[in-house]
Amino acid sequence: MADTGAGEDAWSYVPEQLRVRYDKELVSIPNAVRVAARRYGDTEAVVDGALRLTFAELEDAMVSVVRAMSALGVT
Repeated sequence: MADTGAGEDAWSYVPEQLRVRYDKELVSIPNAVRVAARRYGDTEAVVDGALRLTFAELEDAMVSVVRAMSALGVT
């Protein structure tokens, strides 16, 4: 595994197969939402009182917000 700056010993308790640099795989929060929607679509992602969204619904909401912001001229 590549050095994360925290030192390799800091990760010695984590099995090698779980040592993944998600920042390199996912790149950004929007991309992380997209990947999670593909992997876990029907699983609940947000639970806040009565509000419950699956990962797929969260992705749809994210896309709707991006489109609304774009329509308002936000770049």
